[in-house]
Amino acid sequence: MPEQSALGAFYEKILDATGTLVGLLIALIAVMISIEVAMRNFGQGGISWLNETIEFAIYAGTFAAAPWVLHQGAHIRVDIVLTLLPRPVALAVEILADLSGAVICLALLYYGGVSVADAWSDNTIQYKNLAWPEWALFAVVPLFTGLMAIEFVLRARRALATGSAERAEPATEGF
Repeated sequence: MPEQSALGAFYEKILDATGTLVGLLIALIAVMISIEVAMRNFGQGGISWLNETIEFAIYAGTFAAAPWVLHQGAHIRVDIVLTLLPRPVALAVEILADLSGAVICLALLYYGGVSVADAWSDNTIQYKNLAWPEWALFAVVPLFTGLMAIEFVLRARRALATGSAERAEPATEGF
């Protein structure tokens, strides 16, 4: 099983890279907003493309961080009902929830992919202050919902293998 181990390590690196990049993106947004505020206060005007770029960065960053957050176990969980259920039933509910999440993410991957392909073939451009090819804007959805689908399947597999829905190492760090 060395292939699985290498594949697992590669997957971990991808998730760590997305988490790191989103953290850096958030820092860059804060710096750029501060620069624009200073420029306006000193009468230099604003940066015309900044708001549009930040809008895309927040949208893309949310999708990019989601698989990493899910992998870390740092997502919001409402598990009050699960604590009241017998352990085997709670485990079954967890696995069902994870598999449902995977199916939903696969549907988003499919329809997002269709949107990307349509935007690519139609060569549509979104015009505001900048001209963005729509396929690039849409590509975020299938890419990162695909990673989330993988993570949901891995969570269900882990729960089946261990008999527990909890990760072996709970999240101890974040942004």
